[in-house]
Amino acid sequence: MTFKKILIPLVSLAALLTALAVYLVFFKPAPVYKAIPASAIAVIDLNNPARFQDKLATTYPGSVLKQTTALIKLEEEISIIDSLWGKTPVLSGQKATISVHLTSADDFDYLFVTRLTGMGNEEVLQTANHSNLIKSTGTRVFRGQSVVDLTLTNGRQITFGIKRGVFALSFTPFITESAFTAFITGGNVMDDHDFKTALNHCNKLSNINLLLNYKNADIIAPLLFKPGKTLLPTNLKGAFTWGAYSLSLENGFIKLEGGEITLAENKTENNTAGPGTIADYIPAGAAYINISQVQDNENSSKQGNLKLGEEYFTGWAGNEKAFVILEPLKEDYSDNNLFVISVTNREKAIDNLGRLMALDGITTIPDTLGGHLIYHLKSGNLLNKVFGGNFTNFGNVWFTVTDKAAVFCNNPDVLKLALEKIDKKETINTEPAF
Repeated sequence: MTFKKILIPLVSLAALLTALAVYLVFFKPAPVYKAIPASAIAVIDLNNPARFQDKLATTYPGSVLKQTTALIKLEEEISIIDSLWGKTPVLSGQKATISVHLTSADDFDYLFVTRLTGMGNEEVLQTANHSNLIKSTGTRVFRGQSVVDLTLTNGRQITFGIKRGVFALSFTPFITESAFTAFITGGNVMDDHDFKTALNHCNKLSNINLLLNYKNADIIAPLLFKPGKTLLPTNLKGAFTWGAYSLSLENGFIKLEGGEITLAENKTENNTAGPGTIADYIPAGAAYINISQVQDNENSSKQGNLKLGEEYFTGWAGNEKAFVILEPLKEDYSDNNLFVISVTNREKAIDNLGRLMALDGITTIPDTLGGHLIYHLKSGNLLNKVFGGNFTNFGNVWFTVTDKAAVFCNNPDVLKLALEKIDKKETINTEPAF
């Protein structure tokens, strides 16, 4: 074999590899998450945006969510996008990913990203319904990337662009610019190992997947849910990094299935939703339910909290827990918060929790309801310290312990009503949606 005969295939191979490299770097469609800056507070995957809007409009939980600052702003922006592109095949019915970003110390805005191959900025602009919404348009270059600015007649501005099949749009120009910076230079959520771990645990069949960045929970929560409400994830920062949930809006409640990535173990809890011990102790008609596994070293990244868990919960706490908010929903949700945990040793549970009560200085005889003894514990915030919060906070609590579960609540009257339902078998196991 001559050198010439060997050289030709090698040159061809080199050309092929070069072409492949150029394709992968410049032309191959990229994951939409590469356009989401790592500073995102939350990421929402909508597999069917139209169905999501329908659920908001036709379910009671949807009507409650629509009263929050986050949903008011989101609905307004989606409405404008629909007015511009909803009647065209460009964005109509597309799976969309929405991320939340801070714009100032006391405000936030959204970034909308979706797959859009075979089109450029001009084609997208041409398909927009100009009617009376757009006042002016302009194209500029940012970091070598062409972006379009739309000034609307209501004074707002939309900035969008497309790179490698990823369409990115925001009503705040610097968020769109940050998206392309993250795409081009890195610093996007795909560079965050914990985010990718959480993403891998999302239910691909769910209509709505919600990923929450707990590292910034204390910053974004007051903006999204209005200051003063107790339904805030204030106890989650430092315990978890990202949470991954599949969300459904049923007629009676908001249901989240999923779990959190811990700092120490970097693993996700798996829900055990379905008939079982915990479900038998959650009253029907709950507005919010999150059932998950208790990890071996719950909140182990906080050594003080781990010690508390070992001292007061080891030897009796089972492997299931649930955070619940009962109807009716009010401005202050705290009275309706329930924490349920499975019990493997009732006597040990009463003994350990009794030692906590003694530290609180509580010596009163327990209240009763039917066959239940109802105890009082002032240091109920230990529940959040040991088991997280999952949007529910506890302080001065009342609780009861059965052979199978312990139920904690911030209000003794609400606890009694919950126990009455449990005794009557009026639990979530009886609900068709569950």
